[in-house]
Amino acid sequence: MSIFKNRPLLGIFGSLLLAIGLAGCNDGGNSSTGGTTPTSGTVSGVAMAGPFASGRVCAYQVTAAGAQGDQLACADLNPTDSSFSIAYQNYAGDVLLSLLSGAVYDDEATPGVDTTTLTAPLRSFVTVNGGQINVAITPLTEAAIRLAGSLNAVAIQTAAQQLASAYGLTGNSFSLLSTLPKATVTDILQEAYRQALGFMSGLQAGSGLSLDAYIGNVVTADPNGYSQQVQAYINSHLPAHCTFNSAALVCTMPGSGGGSGGGDSGGGSGTTGNYRLQVSVTTSLGTPVPAVTIENIPKPNTQDEFCSNQQVLDQIQAVNAGNVGATLSITGCSFSGNSGSISAVVNITNPIVMSISYTALYNYTPM
Repeated sequence: MSIFKNRPLLGIFGSLLLAIGLAGCNDGGNSSTGGTTPTSGTVSGVAMAGPFASGRVCAYQVTAAGAQGDQLACADLNPTDSSFSIAYQNYAGDVLLSLLSGAVYDDEATPGVDTTTLTAPLRSFVTVNGGQINVAITPLTEAAIRLAGSLNAVAIQTAAQQLASAYGLTGNSFSLLSTLPKATVTDILQEAYRQALGFMSGLQAGSGLSLDAYIGNVVTADPNGYSQQVQAYINSHLPAHCTFNSAALVCTMPGSGGGSGGGDSGGGSGTTGNYRLQVSVTTSLGTPVPAVTIENIPKPNTQDEFCSNQQVLDQIQAVNAGNVGATLSITGCSFSGNSGSISAVVNITNPIVMSISYTALYNYTPM
């Protein structure tokens, strides 16, 4: 069932790369932040360094030079679950999210003991082009942006992967930027993220530094040395419902019982029913991409099933290998109910140099 479900999507990835790449070559070299078709949408997510009792998140445009630009909109955090939702108008491209200093949170290192005030903003990054997209704001996303050195989607994604690997967050569908470490977790990837944030808070507390100063140290540390320090800390502070084998952090749901498992294990998984899938794509160029409809396929039940499929990952590698001068990178993936979203960036180096972002929205309806 899994193979049948994902086989049509493989061709979509390949054809999108070709279509977007060709469109880019005829677009005069616009970047993902410039020359886009303005649109409207919503950026929703969770801020987590421990649950936040208060705080305000603002979204900013990213300039073609990779700097923070004009403010799009702001929204207060929901103190019940640390969530936020920001509606933006008349924009498409890269967005910098910033949880402003002054926000108050319950530090993961000392839960329920006291509160901590954020002394410097925590930031995250997402590419928007209409619709709704999820993003996480955490100390690890802030570290990724600092490590990247610029507000560039590919550089930030690369830095995020490096930091995720240091904390054992190696699942195929995990992303520091789009997996949501909710106050009340609903899947094992969210739980692993929450545990990693707890480990980071413990390391920070042991250092005697403020969160801002500790993140600065993380960015300047030797990557191998920092990974070894993190892994030693995890091994000595691992909770009973998590394992840390071969530098991979795997957690079950708290209180669920049973052993550990990979991202595809656990009750309630497996695709169900016959559905009609419609895939609509928007690009930062505004170039029309025909919608794709696939009938009589099963629907995934979880975000992990939707986002994590080795065949899709292998096909992306094959597409990249077969298209000299163009590279496709997945930057985000989410799924809930009957809808999913995949964000990606195509980097073109030949015959011109440019970066194009796109978002594919997947909608399943029963047949």
